[in-house]
Amino acid sequence: TPIEIPVEAGSDGLGSQLPLLDGMDVDDAIQRWKNRENFVSGLRLFLLDYSTADMQLKRYMDEMDLDSAYRIAHKLRGLAGNLSLTEVTDAITVIDSALRTEQIDKAQAALLPFSQALGRVLSSIQQLTVIKEQKEAPKKEVDEEHLAKVFADLLTAFDQCKPSIVEPYLAELESYFPKEVLYPIVNRLKKFDFDGAKQETARFV
Repeated sequence: TPIEIPVEAGSDGLGSQLPLLDGMDVDDAIQRWKNRENFVSGLRLFLLDYSTADMQLKRYMDEMDLDSAYRIAHKLRGLAGNLSLTEVTDAITVIDSALRTEQIDKAQAALLPFSQALGRVLSSIQQLTVIKEQKEAPKKEVDEEHLAKVFADLLTAFDQCKPSIVEPYLAELESYFPKEVLYPIVNRLKKFDFDGAKQETARFV
């Protein structure tokens, strides 16, 4: 179930507190960013830009394109550190260092712990639902049993490898979740990567 953070008029957009989120040091992040809304915007951009970073790194390493892999790892290390994504930072630092010194075996061995850390933090960000002031149309009241069925049907629909079959279920989910939360799934579908979209959907289940 998404974590809902009530917003009070005149606040910075996130009420008085953020929930505990797996894989990140929220208190440290708030001290660094000073503004909770900016911090959550940073998390959303991270979700949009790096949800498939582990697979991108693996592909570049498999192709021995170490320069491209290093650029991703180095940029991700800085961003994860700024967002206080502690587990991701620790894991990507190992990869960044190994790629810088061209220790490809060490970098490849570090991919699994990085992927696991990334998965945990992406799940946390996906749970973070900000309820904006009345300007935004309210989402449907959460019916957990119905949502579970929609996700189950969506996972089955991916096996048909046809966007027309998948889209009605995504449309239904958009009435419950902000579009940016579902972006990793939609992004995979745009590339006709049904297996990847299925993996992204499984993070919700």
